[in-house]
Amino acid sequence: MIQMFFNYSLAFAGDTALALILSTIVFFYGGWPFLTGMVSELRYRSPGMMTLIGFAISVAYFYSVATVFWLEGMDFFW
Repeated sequence: MIQMFFNYSLAFAGDTALALILSTIVFFYGGWPFLTGMVSELRYRSPGMMTLIGFAISVAYFYSVATVFWLEGMDFFW
């Protein structure tokens, strides 16, 4: 988004792989409380906000991984 604002593009060989690696770290480290909260809420059959957030970040992450390996489309790593 910042690159589009300044009309600048930073692209290099392996930039998608680097985005995948960094976003995997952020997904698991930053999303861990939401993911464990989602599992806990679903275990007790009481979905709430943790389920909503955990599901949303998981769908965005796994769709982005799919765009790297299999699908055509824009990733949501940002």
